[in-house]
Amino acid sequence: MAFSPDGQILGAASTFPRVRLYQTGDWSPLRTLITPSTPYGLAFSPNGSTLATASADGRVRIWNSSDGALLQTLKGHTERANSVAFSADGTVLASGADDRTVRLWDTNGVQLNLLEGHLLPINEVTFSADARFLASAANDGTVRLWAVK
Repeated sequence: MAFSPDGQILGAASTFPRVRLYQTGDWSPLRTLITPSTPYGLAFSPNGSTLATASADGRVRIWNSSDGALLQTLKGHTERANSVAFSADGTVLASGADDRTVRLWDTNGVQLNLLEGHLLPINEVTFSADARFLASAANDGTVRLWAVK
């Protein structure tokens, strides 16, 4: 689950292949994104214009949060993707997966970097507020801190 930066939308991933978006004012359904694969993680971009999902098929998808249109599909992970996070300036998207890798992507969907080192699946990725660092947490009981540059 994730709130939009302005707090007006809540996105909720489902075991069915979909993400439901709700207006937080009255909790009414806003729209449903039908995904090709079960989403396990989601994150709004800092300006709220896009939503990224991490999916069971290892793909990361970027959606237009206004109309629900699929904008890009990022391919790279070889196993289930579990987590996604945008940098504070919205220029970098990180994803972590069961293949024990973290991938960094630019806003055009180009892979910038492949981070390896965890021994078991990665559950969570998050950027520091200044986007200088990325933290990843995995089932091996470790948290790794990466210098983004």
